Amino acid sequence: MDAKTRHYLLWGWLRLLLGFGQIALATSAIFSFANHGGANQTGLGFILLAGLLTLISRLLYKGR
Repeated sequence: MDAKTRHYLLWGWLRLLLGFGQIALATSAIFSFANHGGANQTGLGFILLAGLLTLISRLLYKGR
């Protein structure tokens, strides 16, 4: 496998994992809010972490 292919595979997996993380954290926040009857520290923490992953994704993949 050449370096260019390896590069694309690495960035592809990273992008996929960031997306899975965003989805999992957002879903966890929704369940946390539903189970605790509104805003709570756990749900807000999930939202902040999902936002952080989104920011990282946007910075890494600006124009792609």
